[in-house]
Parts: sequence; C-alpha cells; structure tokens
Amino acid sequence: MQTQFRQISSGRPSFIGSLVAAIGGVVLLTLGLMFSLVILAVIPVLLLAGYGYLRWKTRALREHLQKSMTQHQASHQEYSQETHDNHQCDIIEGEVIHKEHE
Repeated sequence: MQTQFRQISSGRPSFIGSLVAAIGGVVLLTLGLMFSLVILAVIPVLLLAGYGYLRWKTRALREHLQKSMTQHQASHQEYSQETHDNHQCDIIEGEVIHKEHE
C-alpha cells in the first residue's frame, strides 16, 4: 500500500491565512499596549505608597532630629556669642586667631 501526499502550494498565503495573521497581530499589539499601560499606572502608585509608608514610619525620628538640631544650634549660638564677647577674633582662610586683651 502506497500513501500519497497532496502537496500544498508554498507560495503566497491564502486570504484567510492573511486575515487570521493580521487579526492575531492586532490582538497581540492591543494586549501588549494594555499590559504596558497597566504597568505604567501601577508602578507610580506603588512608589507613592512606599514613599508614604516610609514617611509615616520615620516621622518620630524626623521630629527627634529636628529637636536635636534646634537644641544644638541654640547651644552653638550661645557658645559662639560667649567666645566672641570674651575674645577679639579674626578669621583668615578658615583659621581663627584669638587676640588677647593686654
């Protein structure tokens, strides 16, 4: 028994094949565009949520640092005022030269 195969033309695709390929391409392009839009919408929302979470969790630390900086600045101003009142200072290129009253 011999089997015979019918040879299909390998030339130009049929109209139905072209139509299916075009519709498939449009569907894939649309799905890709939708997926990218969803990703571009979700990523900023996640980043903003993460930023808000970090700001909320570190608020006590920021308040503590602000109070500490205020206290440090106040004590530094008092110290520099006392030093300036007691001595005449000249600052030359970042070096402090104290002149004692004679």
